[in-house]
Amino acid sequence: FVRGQLIGFALVSLFAMSLLGIRYLEIPESFGIGRFDVTVPLSHASGLYPNAPVTYRGVQVGGVSDVRLTPDGTVATLSLKDDAEVPSSARVEVRNGSVIGEPFLNLVAPPGSAGRNLQAGDAIPGDRVQLPVSTATFLTEIRELVDSIPIDDLRTTLGESAEAFRDLGALPDIIDSST
Repeated sequence: FVRGQLIGFALVSLFAMSLLGIRYLEIPESFGIGRFDVTVPLSHASGLYPNAPVTYRGVQVGGVSDVRLTPDGTVATLSLKDDAEVPSSARVEVRNGSVIGEPFLNLVAPPGSAGRNLQAGDAIPGDRVQLPVSTATFLTEIRELVDSIPIDDLRTTLGESAEAFRDLGALPDIIDSST
């Protein structure tokens, strides 16, 4: 009786582990089953890494399987699901999924796009790739914005604002307590 229970438990465990491997760990997909590859040339990787998600219309349709250096920049290989119906005219946007900068690729089809979908071996041209603004460029532009504000005019504006709100009863207390 105990031997029968152990065999039954082993069979149920084997079934559960197989289901886990197939459904949640996506083991067949890691071997390329049910997937096709598309390449995207990038001038720089923008922090993109293998296993980064690839989305189309807000739905994950695949992942980045490889990022390689080339003489002209980098090439990302996208592993898309076979049932992903992404138009071949789609453009690629490298986006950040969170504040800490986890990049992902977002595929965007132009309005009214019809025709053929992406297929195995296709390459999305580099002129349809939009990269995020680099941190250095962003910081330089912020610095230029701050430097463009005249200090004397800023002092005058802040002084006049303080004067305007001085006699408004509880408003200064509300502003002070909100800080």
